[in-house]
Amino acid sequence: MKRWSIILPTRERVQLLTELLASIQNTAADLSSVEALIVYDNDDLVTHKVAPGLAGRFPFASFHVSERQRNFSTGYYGYLSGQSTGKYVQAINDDCIYCTPGWDDLGFDILEKAKEKFPDGIIYGGCDDGTE
Repeated sequence: MKRWSIILPTRERVQLLTELLASIQNTAADLSSVEALIVYDNDDLVTHKVAPGLAGRFPFASFHVSERQRNFSTGYYGYLSGQSTGKYVQAINDDCIYCTPGWDDLGFDILEKAKEKFPDGIIYGGCDDGTE
């Protein structure tokens, strides 16, 4: 089991997606504990064209094709969370950037400690490391 599943939809924003994936790769302490699941619409030819190259460059990333959804949460995030294997799931957008070195270890330790307060294992949180 992975520690982290990062799930996100994208559409025709290749530069942002590339920067996001590079930031994950460059800041994770243990990239083998991370998976990124990316979904794009079946009519998004821009992303479809680059997805194989991005998957080769970022082996922790997998790409999924979907019919266009009317509801982001149930349509994209719901689908990807069902495909994820991580202990913890991060639902983000393609314009995010990971800046904190070792975010995966730091976040995992924080969430493991939080489980003591929330025995049902359901934890919703956000982060702010002070970067702009």
